[in-house]
Amino acid sequence: MCLVFEYNNNRVSWIPLNPPMSADISTYNWNKEFVEMKQFVIKQFDLNDKYVLFRNAKDKGNTIDSERELKSIWESMLLNRNGLTVFQLVVETMAKQMESENELDNIIKYFENSVQKISQVQVYFPDFSSSYNEACQKLKKRV
Repeated sequence: MCLVFEYNNNRVSWIPLNPPMSADISTYNWNKEFVEMKQFVIKQFDLNDKYVLFRNAKDKGNTIDSERELKSIWESMLLNRNGLTVFQLVVETMAKQMESENELDNIIKYFENSVQKISQVQVYFPDFSSSYNEACQKLKKRV
């Protein structure tokens, strides 16, 4: 059983030094193992950013960011006794994560500016309030 990490089209595999067996899973030190795994990945990819994010390669919405998720992955791998089990993870630095958050901030600012322009129209056209309120509600639902 091993975990494969991918970063910028490069891959490394990681197997714990003392991997837990089925009976040891509940008493195993998953926090220590998660820290060691993270340090290994940072060193192997020579990442300056110590804040990394691990994503499931098959389900990019699923992040592995604690020992609890690592334990869950290991349990599912132990259940698959058909041979070598590989779990693939994509590594992202926080800098990349922050780029995504900045994109979201820009979208929110765009909608805020749109709402502000609509409110300026309302100042000049007082009967515009019902249409204005309806537009605001639609914008709130989309954001």
